[in-house]
Formats: sequence, C-alpha cells, structure tokens
Amino acid sequence: MTRRAGPDYLQGAIFGVAAALIWASWSAVTRLAVTTSLNAWDITALRFGVAGLLLSPVLVRRGLALDRLGWLGFAVIIAGMVRLMPWSRQAG
Repeated sequence: MTRRAGPDYLQGAIFGVAAALIWASWSAVTRLAVTTSLNAWDITALRFGVAGLLLSPVLVRRGLALDRLGWLGFAVIIAGMVRLMPWSRQAG
C-alpha cells in the first residue's frame, strides 16, 4: 500500500528548498560584502529587506496580528524598533 504525495508534502518540500537557498545565499552576500565596498548597514538592509519582501504575502494574507498583540503590544514593538534605528542615535 503506497501513499501518494499530497499538496502538504509538496508545499513542505518547496519551503525546505527555499530555506536552504536562503541560508546558502547568505554566504554569497557575505562574500560580496568582503569583495566590494558594502558596509554593515548595506548588508543589513539586504538581509532584512529581502526577508521582508519574501514575507510580505504572509503579512497581506494574515495582517499585523493586532487581534493577538493589541495596539499596545504593536506600539511597544514599533517603539523598540525605532530605538534601534541609526538616525535615532544621532538625534540624542
């Protein structure tokens, strides 16, 4: 009795390959940073910008999770992120 691979198996395999490609591309970006004039902020923007673009369909589909966090939790997260921005350190 053999079991056919369903859509869940295919989706899991696609996500597994995508995760492996994302992790493998990090070494290529690091090599690019070493051989060119990219600084730490450029590399950070590449890393998190690409991740944000890849996860944007999830955000569109599921929303900002305000029903679970509430506005106060969301505001705390945003305030914490703003504090870590480089322009916020220059102001004070």
